Amino acid sequence: MYAWRLACSVARPLPSRYVHRMTVAPPLDAIRAFIAQHAIPLEPAFLGRPFRDLLPTLEGLRAEVRRHGLWAPHLPREQGGLGLSLPAFAEVSAVLG
Repeated sequence: MYAWRLACSVARPLPSRYVHRMTVAPPLDAIRAFIAQHAIPLEPAFLGRPFRDLLPTLEGLRAEVRRHGLWAPHLPREQGGLGLSLPAFAEVSAVLG
């Protein structure tokens, strides 16, 4: 019964308020570049130092992510996110690993 309801709900057109959100492409190149330039170089420190020692560095990186407009891709723009649809967020998640 649940599968039938799900199939019926998927077949319905989406309300217009969601159509724009689904057309927003995720900034995959910017995310890849940020990971390569900032996150990957931190890996040795994560392996060799206590996590609490890295907290100030991580706070700085979080602020940098916000400045680049890449923070919280799953949240609506009104809440400070990128407003990505679930498929677009899945692409971001694949890049993040």
